[in-house]
Amino acid sequence: MARRKEPLIVGVVFVVSIAAQLLRQTGERSWRTVWAEDGRVFYGGTHDLSDLLSPHAGYMQLPGRTLGLIAQLVPIGDLSLFYAFAGATVTSLCALAVWYFSEELIGSVWLRAVLALQLVLLPTLLLEQLANGVNTLWAVLFAGWWALLYLPRRRAQVVAPAAVVAVAAMSSALAFAFVPVAAVLAWRRAGLYRIVAVAFAAGCVVQAAVALGASDDTVRGAGHLGDLPGVFSTRVLASMLVGEQWVDDGWQALGWGLGVLAAVIFVVVLVVVLRRSRGEAAALGVVSIVYGAGLYCLAVWGRGTVMMRIPDTYNSIGNRWSSLAIWFITSGVVLCIAGNPRAVFIRWATIATVGWFVVVSVAGFRGSNPRSPGPDWQPSVESARHACADGDHPVTLAVVPYPFDVTISCAELRTR
Repeated sequence: MARRKEPLIVGVVFVVSIAAQLLRQTGERSWRTVWAEDGRVFYGGTHDLSDLLSPHAGYMQLPGRTLGLIAQLVPIGDLSLFYAFAGATVTSLCALAVWYFSEELIGSVWLRAVLALQLVLLPTLLLEQLANGVNTLWAVLFAGWWALLYLPRRRAQVVAPAAVVAVAAMSSALAFAFVPVAAVLAWRRAGLYRIVAVAFAAGCVVQAAVALGASDDTVRGAGHLGDLPGVFSTRVLASMLVGEQWVDDGWQALGWGLGVLAAVIFVVVLVVVLRRSRGEAAALGVVSIVYGAGLYCLAVWGRGTVMMRIPDTYNSIGNRWSSLAIWFITSGVVLCIAGNPRAVFIRWATIATVGWFVVVSVAGFRGSNPRSPGPDWQPSVESARHACADGDHPVTLAVVPYPFDVTISCAELRTR
């Protein structure tokens, strides 16, 4: 009976998760603003199928390009509404993928729920990742990780993970880091899994072809290895343990001691969950934690550690990288819990994990971000139409933040 009800329950949670993402932002509604690259880069720069292979920031970003192409069919006045719902839907689909792909390794539905729902409920998502197209790539990348870990038993089970890993590889150059894991699993598992590995390899080939021919004008700062421990322990571990909404208070009270305290607590938790954990789940758990830390440090190093230093007042810069790291680290801890043979340990560890997730997520559910003050997209479009009443000239449509505003001709505006 419970198994028959699962699709209905999952369907309801899926719809609620979309609504939750749309409602988390305070101030101006998320569906009334267009965020960053969704404007000038992906809507303004994606007009036909060939543009799907156009790079941004030095690599292929298939989710943003795909949504940008679909957006060409949407009335321009409804663009903010489209991007908000489309972005929330793609993220919820990624959460659904994590839910199903994790079943093979994790028996507890509660732990699987934590893994899936963190894609839509973590406090770190508030600043950059709510209800937009450009930052869906991080959820897609994480779903791709779980698709790589999934072991299909029947031919029908191959299609979904193969599609997800291929899309993930074409969404971010960081997917190249998964190659060693995919290779080892393909060697150990053989059979149907190799189809998934081939699909991932194909996606990586396309990504490599695009990235090798791409230029990247992203602003970068200097990099110093000495910055990484403090930045990681505070922006990732402290945020993970207490919630992004409370990191500033902790920083004001403890300074860099907050990161040290978070690191100590995390090491203790890791020792506890690893103590008797065994098997493939435990091994993949350790690998997932290493990836969480490694991918974060790689992303920060690529942008410049100086930019990530914390000033007198804590700021939530680079939260998209923090979110990815927390997703991976949480996955690692959960896999290690699942690899413990003692049912009593799994029960209490599950209670602690779910309790942590509920407290942090509920307390940090609502908050402001750069979109909260506006500007409202639709009045901007109406103002542009009014300005175009007497001629044909370029007009600007307001996107948050400013550098990504859309410039469009009056002739084109009239057709949309």
